[in-house]
Amino acid sequence: MLRQSWMFVPAAEGEVNLVDSTISELFRLLPGVLRLEQGTVSSSSTGEIRVASVIDVYFADEDAMNSAYASPEGKRISREVMNNTAAVLDVLTFDAVRILLQDAGH
Repeated sequence: MLRQSWMFVPAAEGEVNLVDSTISELFRLLPGVLRLEQGTVSSSSTGEIRVASVIDVYFADEDAMNSAYASPEGKRISREVMNNTAAVLDVLTFDAVRILLQDAGH
């Protein structure tokens, strides 16, 4: 499994948070996504990271991710995410994501 983490800086004071209102909805339309998560950053151990929220997009593998972004819908979504906001701080891609522990409700 491959995970791509999109990190967003806080919205400027008085501006609409596009991550919650627009961008998260765009990622729902991306083809080939196996799992989609969004989190709000509540703290940083150093206090120096300016990330306000993260959207994690999971694909089967790198080929699936490349196919998704190469598709007409994927190109449109990428363009809209990058054009709708200057808030993208960074995008990280993780290879071979393994779940090491998951609460089974015990």
